[in-house]
Amino acid sequence: MKKIVIYSFLILTILACSEKKGIINAYKILHVGVDKSEVNMEYMQHASKLVDSVYYIPLETTSECLIAEITKLIFTDNFIYVWDYKVNKLYQFDVTGKFIRQIGQIGQGPDEYVRINSFDVNKKNGNISIRCEMKQSVLEYDYTGKLVQVKKIGMVANNFIYYKDNYLFYCSTFPNRDIFNKTFPEQYRLVNALDGKIYEQYLKWTYNDYLSTSIFASNEREGLYQFNENIMLVENATNTVYKIEHDTILPIYAVDFGEYNIPFDMFSPQASKAKLDELANVGTKVCRLTKFCETNDLIYIQYIAHHYKLFGFSIFLKKTEEMINMGPLWFNDMDNIAMPLIATVHDDLLIGYFYAFNFYKMVKYSNIEVSKHLVELGKTGNNDDNPIICVVKMKK
Repeated sequence: MKKIVIYSFLILTILACSEKKGIINAYKILHVGVDKSEVNMEYMQHASKLVDSVYYIPLETTSECLIAEITKLIFTDNFIYVWDYKVNKLYQFDVTGKFIRQIGQIGQGPDEYVRINSFDVNKKNGNISIRCEMKQSVLEYDYTGKLVQVKKIGMVANNFIYYKDNYLFYCSTFPNRDIFNKTFPEQYRLVNALDGKIYEQYLKWTYNDYLSTSIFASNEREGLYQFNENIMLVENATNTVYKIEHDTILPIYAVDFGEYNIPFDMFSPQASKAKLDELANVGTKVCRLTKFCETNDLIYIQYIAHHYKLFGFSIFLKKTEEMINMGPLWFNDMDNIAMPLIATVHDDLLIGYFYAFNFYKMVKYSNIEVSKHLVELGKTGNNDDNPIICVVKMKK
């Protein structure tokens, strides 16, 4: 493993709170206000202050494609990919929402998977890869669904992404050192390895059984993303975003919730069962990061405040370095419905979605007039249809 170097300009900030301490280590600290008094009501009620337009794409509903849950969404120039963990299928649509095909098939055959644990799309050639943990393999298909290759993994992981003509795996809640001791005599959370050979590994830690079952565990399936040719890692358990640059891993962003920070490093010995249970107690004032999406102009942050049992949304404007906190609701005053739940980005667009029953309920039963094009869309849709993808164009 190449030596990990943390640049000297990185900032180590220790935040002292009432009876708590949260340690934040990153180049840029993003402060998110959690209390109701810190919500920007003007921006919360008027998405038009930031948003240019929202384009709605109903995903076609057929007997071959019935989506129960969007587990992961990837939007490309030509296709929309939706992974549904509940039905164990990966669907491909064109950018108008027309269903094209299911990628891969369930089974024990050489070109089949037993269960999808994660997937990714190669930005260079459009190939789609499915990771099947039960077969300890990554199955790669071209955009027509034809199998291209199968690669062995030899590890258990939360997520993976294309990286240097290979794959980079995030392994934050699994005991690879115990299961695959010959390959992993020491355990790292971020690993570039295939067929029992390690090429790179970062973020050393000791497996913690308590963390793997905690609601605060960093087990999100979307924790890795590519931005401007760099691979980025979002660690929800530490509210930290890392960048891999020149074979070095750097903590670039840390989300600071002030007195609501988790008071210890989740990957340290202090993350004991007692400590984790204490965090989960009703009324404990603590927040954790649940979504972090980045474009050239902004950062979209979603978090959950456990004491409020509410999700919150914030946007950081890179040019002005302004943090805008919308709290638990972001209202689209152009169409007079709520803004969608943001799942990912594509170039400078935010990509979100509504489940059909929520969308059509808002459109049909709103006590204020919604946009005419949404009224027309509501006439053709049903509550049990597939989700509606939303393409959000932001103002410059």
